[in-house]
Order: sequence, then C-alpha cells, then structure tokens
Amino acid sequence: MSASYSAYLDQLSLWTVIGLLLPWGLIRALKRRGILTIYYFGSSSRARKLASALDSALPIRCRELDYSIAEVSDTNGAQTYAKVTSDDVLDVVAECSRQVLESHPLVGRIGRRFANQRFLIYLKRSIDLELRRAFFELSVVEWHHRTSQAESISGPIMFVARSTWFSFSRSYAGEQGVQLRSYWRLAGPRLPRWRRWVPRMLRNSRANLRRLARTARPDGKKLPEQAQPGNLEAESSQTAMPVIATPFDGDGVTVDSGYNSDLFWFPFSNAAPGQVLLYSWLGLDPLDDEKVSILDGAGVRYVAMSPASATSQRVPLWTPSRDFAKQFARLALWCAGQFLLSIWRRPPKLGWLLPRLFDFVFDYAYWHDFFRTNNVKVHLTRPGRRIAAEQALADLGGISATYQRSCTFFPSAHQAYTSDVHFSFSPEDASILRQSGACIGQVVATGYVHDYGFTEVAIRANKLRCKLQEKGARFIICFFDENSDSDRKKAHVTHEQAADNYRYLLDRLGDDPGLGVIFKPKKPATLDERLGEVSNKLNAAVNEGRCYVFGKGGVNSVTLPCEASLAADVTIGMLVGATAALESRLAGTPSVLLDPEHVTYHPMYSLGPGSVVFEGWDELWQSLLPYRQDPSANPRFGDWGPVSASADPFRDGRAAERIGAYLGCLATGLRSGLSRDLVLDQARQNYGDIWGKDKVAQLVH
Repeated sequence: MSASYSAYLDQLSLWTVIGLLLPWGLIRALKRRGILTIYYFGSSSRARKLASALDSALPIRCRELDYSIAEVSDTNGAQTYAKVTSDDVLDVVAECSRQVLESHPLVGRIGRRFANQRFLIYLKRSIDLELRRAFFELSVVEWHHRTSQAESISGPIMFVARSTWFSFSRSYAGEQGVQLRSYWRLAGPRLPRWRRWVPRMLRNSRANLRRLARTARPDGKKLPEQAQPGNLEAESSQTAMPVIATPFDGDGVTVDSGYNSDLFWFPFSNAAPGQVLLYSWLGLDPLDDEKVSILDGAGVRYVAMSPASATSQRVPLWTPSRDFAKQFARLALWCAGQFLLSIWRRPPKLGWLLPRLFDFVFDYAYWHDFFRTNNVKVHLTRPGRRIAAEQALADLGGISATYQRSCTFFPSAHQAYTSDVHFSFSPEDASILRQSGACIGQVVATGYVHDYGFTEVAIRANKLRCKLQEKGARFIICFFDENSDSDRKKAHVTHEQAADNYRYLLDRLGDDPGLGVIFKPKKPATLDERLGEVSNKLNAAVNEGRCYVFGKGGVNSVTLPCEASLAADVTIGMLVGATAALESRLAGTPSVLLDPEHVTYHPMYSLGPGSVVFEGWDELWQSLLPYRQDPSANPRFGDWGPVSASADPFRDGRAAERIGAYLGCLATGLRSGLSRDLVLDQARQNYGDIWGKDKVAQLVH
C-alpha cells in the first residue's frame, strides 16, 4: 500500500494549480512514491474543474476542507475560535506594532497631524482583520491533521499567498506545529476605499436631484426651506445649539422605554427639539413613513446616507459638499508627500500602509464634512466603527461617545476603541479594554444598558404568562436563539443547528402538557427561512396555545429580552452570545447557557458544573427537571452569582438615564463655549460626585 501525504492550501485557483501544486506536488509525490492530498479552504470553479481533470492522471487529490467553527478544537476538546481570534491575535498584533508601526517614519509623520495613538490603533485594527482569519485557518489545519490524518507520515504543511505580515504568521504557525510556506499570487493592487465610494457618492447626488424635483411645486418653484422636513443645513443655521448625532442600527426608533431602540437614551438627555440627528445607512431596514412619524413626534431630525436607507420621501439624502472634495484632495497630496519623504529611509511595509492611509483620510474628510455641515458636536455610536470620524470630530472641537451593548469576556484587538467617552456596564470592563489596547478618554460605568425596560415590560410579560397558563402551562421556558447562518464554516450556530434547538424544545412541549415555551429569536424576520420544515411544527405549537414566538422586528427584534424572560420560570441562552441571558438574569429570571462549542475556558465555567453552563440539551434537561419539581433542590441552577453582580454595580434601572444625562451635560458644556477638554473634565467630575469616583476610569490622560 502506498504512503499518503497531505498539505493545505488557502485558495485553490488556476494560478495555484498550475504554478504551485503541479510542480511541488509531483516532485514530492514521485519522490516519496505516494499519493498527495491537497486540502483547500476556498476555490474557483475553473480551478476545481482542472483539479478534477488531473485527479485520475496524477498522484494528487484536491479536496475542500469540511469543518465548522464548533468542531475545531484543541487537544483538550475545547473550541479554539474564541481563543485564537482574541488572545492569540491580540498578542501578535501587539508584536507587529512594537516591531514595525511604532518606529515607522511614515506612521510617525502622520501621527504628528492626527492623534498618533488613534491612528496607530486604526492600523492595528487593520492588521487584526487580516490575521484573524489566517490564524483560525491555521487552527483548522492543526485540528484536521491531528484528527483526520493519523495515517499521514508528514506533519501539517500549509501554503498561503505571501502577505505583508507573513513572517509573524509563520512564527505563530510554528508554535501551533504547522509549517507555513508562501507563494506569490498574481493580483492587482488593493484599491483604497475612496475608489469604491466615488460611484456611490455620484449615485447619491443623482438621487438628491430627483428628490429635490419631487419636492418642487407644480409651477416649478421649490418649496420653502422650513416646509421640507429634516432640512439639515437650514435648521443648523437657525440655531447655535450643538447637535447630538447617532446612527440607526436597526434596533428601532421608538422613544417608548418598553421596547428596543437606538434612541433608548434620548428621553433622558433633555435635548431640545431638533437637537438630535438620526442618520441611517441601513438598506435592510430603511427609514419609512412610520419611523419618520415617530421621529417627528419626538422632535428628532433624520437623514439618509444612501438612497436605499430611506423609502419615505420626507427623509433628506445627505451628500458631501465641495469642502469634502477639497479637503480630501489636500490631505491626499499631503500624505503622498509624507510617503515620499519616508522612502529614503527604506522603512518596511510602505506598500501596505499607503492604501490604508488614503482610506483613513478619505473617511476623515467625509465625516469632517458631515459633522461640520450639520453642526454635530456630540456623536454617539457603537464602539470601534468610526476611528477616522472620531478624529474628525475632535479636530472640530466635538466629543465622540460609544456605548456597550454586548457582554464581553475576552480582550481582543477589535476592542481597541478610541472614543472620548465609552459607556460600559461595569467598572470591571475597563480592565478588558485596557488589555485590548483601547485609547479611551473616559470609561464611564452606567449599568446594564437595557435595564430601563425591566419595569416597563412587566405588565405585558405578566399578560403573556397568564395567556400560556390558561392553556395549561405550569412551567414556562424562554429560549434565546442568537440567530444562525447557512455557512457552517463561519457561523457558531448553523440553520440546521438552530432547527435542532427548536425541534428539541418543541418535542418536549408535545410530550409534556404542563410545559410552556417562549421563543425569542434575535432575527425574527428570517426565522421561517432559517428553521425550514421545523417552522411548520413551530406554527402548529403556537396555534395550540402553550407556545409563543416574539416575531416583531426588522433587522433586529424590537422586543427586549427581559419581556420574554419575565414571562418564564427559566431562560435558556447560548454561551457564545450571552447578552440576552445576562439581561434575563439581571431582570430576575434564572438563566442557563448552552455551550455546544465546548468553550471550556470561558469564565462562566467558574460557576461550577450543573449550575449555569451545559454542553448539550440532554445534560441541561437532566438538571432542569429536578429544579422544576423543587427549585430549592439546586439553588445554584440559573444563578450567575458574582458574574451578574459585577456586570451591573447599580441594579437600579437607570442606565439609560445616566447615559442620556451625560450626553446632555456634554452638549450643554459645548454650547456654553467651553473647550472639549474642559467639558469632558467637568462631566467626569460631576458624574463621579453623583455616582462614585470609581465609576469613571481614564485609559489615557
């Protein structure tokens, strides 16, 4: 029997088949007189056809790697994805920064124009995006070779296209026991982001002209400025008040504290009518007439950033002014000059730096124009998205703020945030941000961001509970599904796994006439598609009366998780994506977590076996049944103990109030003509006097 050999390839293409696999594979296979199997991650259709044609003629076999995120594990059986893409990548990114970026002459020159630390983090996050996938693929290679290639007489070897940070990847691969080799791939240069944005801006301009035409009178005269809803520049010129801008991320636009909303903080901000501006990029959940009516009623202005993000004709479409083009051209020329001045020193990675530098200054000019024309002085968004925008706002004398919406347990390079103010659940979050390399002026602990809903939803939750009890339910379970994806190589939960989760609970429901089940899908609009045939079984269970599904929402559900959990006796969530379960526990409902991925190094495992984390449904059900009969038999079941205590030091339902008041304080200080540094300092001191000095941490001074 001939010997077998294996190797791994990042991308099967015509180039790799002809230029790499044939010469290298034939020589190796003939020399060893064995069959060489090439496992690849991605491929082109033409390359697969060529490989198939050569399959019978040569001692080379090409096979696509078959795996899922949940399957890839270390020698102890623990899933590797979270560790590899957080801790491991973070260490290597820090090493890249120390060896290359921090002493790089071009980075230093750019850092004298922009905030050096902020620009450095921008580059580090770019490295993180490149290395995260590469490192996980290396862990797949190590796992696959260890578990599926026991008969192979060679160690794992992987071929990847030569990249800027290949030497760092090779060092990491060696630590994982994988030989990493490179090949040169024929590819065009990476186009800066601005090359892709120019056509979009032209489309926006044409859409603006069409909208202006629709707002004209029949006689061809344009309507008065004040008659056009949301006319930004006209309104901004009428008042000197600083505008608070925030994006619409699909969580709703209501000001009702009983529902999920991107404006959850607004009722507590004391903002004047027209002082808050909501902008939207979302094509999947555009600003329609219903949303616009709510915003008009609340006195919130709005603007679409792309034609697809609004269906209501009352929503203005924003496009950059001439100042944007002038500033970008000026900055691009300046950056080109800095690049030329750096060449003589022959620093490394110049080719990698230049397109990212142009991306940064393009984003900077774009957001500088947006903030200036709309008089934005305070910008609130989710963290890590707009580093160039945060720099632009700082240069305009404004203040950037971000807020935490998901619980975090591991430091990572993509948590290296750069806002002036970051609202977090707990003071302990500052430690994770510091380990991640964040450059934040103030980390302000406000409590769990949705705790305002705990009392607001109580009446509706009780009505739902009574409804299920009337149909015979005596013990009610709530399940948070955390969404799913069709690609098992990218998703923690696939559609098939999601269907299995629903099927398991529906089977228990059918077998037990005293059981009730509430399903709270994260993405309700796609639930039927994701569940397939199981959706029929779900609909039948809902019709019988002991099952309920929260189905309202667009991109995301507008129902707060606490509304579903407060109607239940126990909630079940997923360990990877535990925020909904955390909200449930903070609201007072015992909450347990499923961990089919076996992330055994997760901090939640410290709560002990049989209490909160369970690796499968059967294990969980064996602990649930005794608890159902007598909760005192296992008081630790669903009790997060010190975890829930540290997640929210306040536990008073006033997190949104604290965020809104802080934003209002910032806007008031800026309106008084104070400098941004003085406003930030006063806000920090005032907050510390009211809520405690330990509730504000400074990561940079």
